[in-house]
Amino acid sequence: MMSARHAIARFYRHRLVILIVAPLSGLLLATWYNRPPIPNALHRHMIHPPPREFVHRLFPRDTHDTRNADSYYLVNVLLIPLQTTLLLIGGLAAFWTLRQGLHFKQHDVEARCVRDYLEIERQLDEADDDKKVGQAIRSYWVLMLYEYYWWRKDLISRELFTNWCEFRVQRFRKNEPYGFRAANAELENYRKGYDYHRTKKTFPSPSPFDDLMTFLMDRAANRVDDLDWKDIERFRHGRGKMI
Repeated sequence: MMSARHAIARFYRHRLVILIVAPLSGLLLATWYNRPPIPNALHRHMIHPPPREFVHRLFPRDTHDTRNADSYYLVNVLLIPLQTTLLLIGGLAAFWTLRQGLHFKQHDVEARCVRDYLEIERQLDEADDDKKVGQAIRSYWVLMLYEYYWWRKDLISRELFTNWCEFRVQRFRKNEPYGFRAANAELENYRKGYDYHRTKKTFPSPSPFDDLMTFLMDRAANRVDDLDWKDIERFRHGRGKMI
């Protein structure tokens, strides 16, 4: 089951390359294997003397060939596989260009997430009343929700989001209280802050995001470390606990 899950995760990770390369490679092979057969040169020489032109030595003439037979062989045997190869190269070049643009967009989104996270942490450290603590905690979990959706849209890299999830595991495990002890006991520590905003529908619950956080809390409770991207890939595709 674990091997099948990892295989599915790797397919989803490289699905664009697979969906581009596999059909074009199949088309190239089909074009080559279904090319018109070239007449047997030895059989032709027994009936007709070998022509002196180079193209006729490469594509021997048949008795029923028209004057366009040479062009027909040239197009079907050489040009169609060549065009298919060029199409494959063009598709790979377009895919690489799109991936480069996605990487630049990822850097922008990731930098924004880091800035927002540091700002929320500063607000929590400087909070001196219940209202400010509640607002900062709410902003924190809203940011976690947006990070999850951006990860699902490939706007946050798998490696970085996996590191952030491992950090969530550590915070759930430590379950430290906030700097300012809020009068609301439901906001006393990290885990209670999450449970409070889940009941207040700050983020949808039940949902794949809630399933992911529950999965991370289970890892924290069982003291499981070294989270890998394949462990959370199913949550990226919105499947949650289904597989």
